[in-house]
Formats: sequence, structure tokens, C-alpha cells
Amino acid sequence: MESLAYINLQDFNPDAQKELKTFIDFLRFKYKIGKGKNNDSKSENKRFSAIGIDTRNFKFDREEANER
Repeated sequence: MESLAYINLQDFNPDAQKELKTFIDFLRFKYKIGKGKNNDSKSENKRFSAIGIDTRNFKFDREEANER
């Protein structure tokens, strides 16, 4: 259930107005509301490039790896 509340910022002194605006910006950032909502990490193009290592002749022996 969604509920809305409205606060008239003009009812507060300038210091309180500034603090409330800062808090609202923090909540928008934290919950990704507003401008940044469409820029989620799924839509970003991320690229991982590893060092090219030739492993064609590599032999792995599990028993040898587990020896102490």
C-alpha cells in the first residue's frame, strides 16, 4: 500500500529547509528514485578482459594439488 505525504518547506526556517532538502536527496540516491532510476547496472556495458594465458599444455593433477 502506497501512501503520500506532503510537507510545505516554506513553513520551516532556512536551516531546516536546507537540511530537509539534503535528506530528500539522500533518500532519492539511496532508493534510486528520480533521474538515476533508468541508469541501473544491468544496462551498463561492462567489460572484463583477462590476461591471455596459453593453457593448452597445462596438466592438472588433483591428488598432487591436495598434497600438503
